[in-house]
Amino acid sequence: TNRNMPSLLDLSEDLLVAVAVQACTARDRYVLAATCKVLYRLIIVDTTSAAVWAPLLRALNWIGDEMLGTTPPMLYRTLSKLRRLRWSPLELDAPEGLARTLMCRSGAAGCRLGAELLMFGGTLNGNIGPVLGDLLLLSLDDVSAVLTVRPVQHTRSEEGSPMVDQEGPGARRGHSLTATCIDATHVAVLLGGWGHTDIGMQPYLLYRAGEGRYLWQRPHVAGTEPSGRAFHSTNAIGNGQLLVYGGLGRGCCCRDHAVLDARTMSWSAPKISGRPRCVSGRAGHGAIFLPGAHGGGELLFLSGASRSADGDKHQVTVDVIEVGVDGALQWSADTAWNSVKLPAVRTAAYAVFARTVVTWSGIGHHFQPEPSLRLLDVAHRRVHTAECVVETALDMPAPRGGSECLQLRPGAVLLLAGSDHEGTCFPPRVLQVELDSRVEGG
Repeated sequence: TNRNMPSLLDLSEDLLVAVAVQACTARDRYVLAATCKVLYRLIIVDTTSAAVWAPLLRALNWIGDEMLGTTPPMLYRTLSKLRRLRWSPLELDAPEGLARTLMCRSGAAGCRLGAELLMFGGTLNGNIGPVLGDLLLLSLDDVSAVLTVRPVQHTRSEEGSPMVDQEGPGARRGHSLTATCIDATHVAVLLGGWGHTDIGMQPYLLYRAGEGRYLWQRPHVAGTEPSGRAFHSTNAIGNGQLLVYGGLGRGCCCRDHAVLDARTMSWSAPKISGRPRCVSGRAGHGAIFLPGAHGGGELLFLSGASRSADGDKHQVTVDVIEVGVDGALQWSADTAWNSVKLPAVRTAAYAVFARTVVTWSGIGHHFQPEPSLRLLDVAHRRVHTAECVVETALDMPAPRGGSECLQLRPGAVLLLAGSDHEGTCFPPRVLQVELDSRVEGG
């Protein structure tokens, strides 16, 4: 109230910021900011606003200090009501021959290993091949908008090391490559896929062995290995646990799951209580893990297809595994997910900005690419069509399936490769959050 304001403003600025931090909602912060110029400056304008808005940004799963060159309240407004995304073209710097195979491949897998982006394998010409087994290092210069891609030769180890695979995992497509940590060391875990011969689910570990050098390891693994598959998902769900779900097995869609403990190198199949919406399994689906503020989190499975003797049945639903702080797994019984419908596609591209999951393109019925860009607001269980911002119409990427989407930073992802089953080459693009410049009204 007005009679309390003089005593409030007698506080030091540090204490005023502490008061603002305790405000429960974004609207509470805006109300405080509207009371006087001092609070407006501390909450909206000055560098102190970073501390004021940090709790709300963390609740949105915004990891890191990068603020997209804007004020925290503007960033919060943008992320909490995300609607606009910008496509930007990139120039490709790659050795002769590699540029074409990079832009035309599908079914590859990539991840961020520490500070570096890596991509492995894939196939040219869809199911026809050839299947690829190259390891690529990608580096983006934001200033020049140039994506540099170089092949990486894996390092051979000293003689006598039983854990190191001298030849690497071999050519494959439809595999997964997932980053995790083992004893505080960044490691990428490669699983499954289809190759020239039968490929099981033996893990291959990829370590950084020095500047531009990497080492493949083929560890001994305890437990029962899941059946071989491709176009499955593998997600790190905390505490060194990698959860594998679905995929295509021998002529059918897999409905099972398995957990690889990267710390002990052991397989298990812990019980998941409850029941999924899609009981016939998924392949070529999206899988996004959203960690909770205090551990655990939600693992979302999106779209994909279920294959049987009757053919492919494309899915439009979302299934969610709730991961408890204690590691317990449960299919979400939240009925709000029943009304969430996504495009009926497989091998779409997926990304996550804060608590919004982005789904783009994919292959639908009769091998037709889906052109839409959708936003799944996880907090409110709603799907919106994104507004795309481009400088020219040529900056809009052509729809396709099997592309790779790699996180560059919290507000931007790299999209590259893919297939439309017509042999088209697709130049790389960046998809990033387009800021909402308004901060009034909460």
